[in-house]
Parts: sequence; C-alpha cells; structure tokens
Amino acid sequence: QFYTQLMFRPDGVRMRLASMSYRTHVADLLWLKAVLAFGTQLSETPTPEWREWLGGMIWTATELDPKWRTPYSYGGLMLKVVEAYDLSTEIFMKGAEAIPEDHFLLFSAGMNHFLYRDDPQGAYELLKRASERPNAPAWYKGAARAFLIKKSQPEVAVRFLSEELEVTSDPGLRDSLSRHLNNSLYELRLGKLEEARGALERNLGRSIEHIDELLALGAVEEFPEDPLGGAWLVDKDGRIRSSIAAEKAADQDLRYERGLLMYMGRWPRR
Repeated sequence: QFYTQLMFRPDGVRMRLASMSYRTHVADLLWLKAVLAFGTQLSETPTPEWREWLGGMIWTATELDPKWRTPYSYGGLMLKVVEAYDLSTEIFMKGAEAIPEDHFLLFSAGMNHFLYRDDPQGAYELLKRASERPNAPAWYKGAARAFLIKKSQPEVAVRFLSEELEVTSDPGLRDSLSRHLNNSLYELRLGKLEEARGALERNLGRSIEHIDELLALGAVEEFPEDPLGGAWLVDKDGRIRSSIAAEKAADQDLRYERGLLMYMGRWPRR
C-alpha cells in the first residue's frame, strides 16, 4: 500500500531541533520526497490522509527553510491539485508572511477564497493587500475592486491562471491549471454571448432560438473559440452552451432518469 510508505510526517518544531545546522538540507529532502510522492499519486483520487500528509511535509519544509519560496508557491499549487484548498491557502498565507516583498503568494491566497471558498469579500481584502506590496502588477487593484462589486470575476480568474501557467513547468500542475483556465475562459466567453443575446432579444422583442442569429443580426462580429473544444449552440432548455457541455448535461440527465426509473421499479407496489 502506498500510504504505508507515508506514515512518517515530521513535526516542524522537532525537526528544527534535530536538524541543527542542516535545516536547509533536511528541507530539501522533505520537499523532494513530497514532490516525488505527489507525482506518483497524481492519477489517484486524493484521500484525506494523503492531503494531510502532503500538507504536513510542505509545512515542515517551510518551517526548516522559511525564506525558500518554492514550497510556498509550488506547494500551494500541489495542494490545490489534490483539492486541499484550505491547506493550500494556509501555505500561501504563511509564505506571504515569511516573504513580505512577495505579492503573488498573497494574491494566490485571495484567489483561493474566490475560486474555492465562494468568498468575494475575503478575496477582495487579500487582493487589496497584495496590490500594495512592492512591484505588484497594477491590475491587482482593479481585480480587488471587481471582487468587491462582484463583477468581472471570470476575467480575473483567467488572468491569474494564465500567469500561474507562465511560471509553472511541472506537467501535472500545468494540466490542472489548464483545466481550470479553460473552465474560466468558458464562463467568460459564455457570459459575453449571453449578454449579446439578451441585448438583441430586447431590441427585437423576441427570443433567439438559434446561435447563428447572433452573427447574422450583428450581435457579435464572430464567435469566440469554445475553450472546451466544441461549438456554441442554444441548448434545448434555451441556454447557450458549448456542444461539449450540452452533451455532458444530456448524459447526466439520462443517468438521472435511468436511476429514477430503476428506483421506481424497486419501489414496493400496493
């Protein structure tokens, strides 16, 4: 069993004492073991034990070498990939405190509040703090305001995830980030198409039932590329979707109907 090899999770305080003048070397070893284990388990469904172990190894590495940025930045990303979002935020926040000049770690913690906690207010507060740090990109302030008024959030997510991809070389992390980026791009482009359709329907006084009408009647100059790899359409429920998303929704409906029929078939009759 994989987890029997991961029973040992060193405590940061004890490891600082035990490693004496070799703290950075021990931090390197712990980080290397965490990265190798992460790569080994990347295709497996994360469990609470695995998340706790990985978070503990990353945390201990930062205890031994608190100014080493890599365990904060990549460690926080790794924890997001295994869906340990609270642990990821804790690591980002710890890094932001240990490296006060770093704006990206604080910004990453704020994005966790938005993407995984549905907490625009918390995201705003952290992004505002990040925007005040040295050399922070000017667009951070606009992003913070966007969260505060709950507008343009997909644009912020797209920009953030794009920047994460630029600085990430690990294949597993890049794959996870790409999926999140495509989903955010999909929401962004879908929202703009819905806005265009809404404006056109108000002008015409009728509903738009075919996606091609948006182009033919000048509501859009061209259709944006579908990030999911399909084509845009007006689904049977009247909503604009990617053909890929429509297929998934239809499959889910079919599974639900089959499950309901099976359940009803087992229901005792009077």
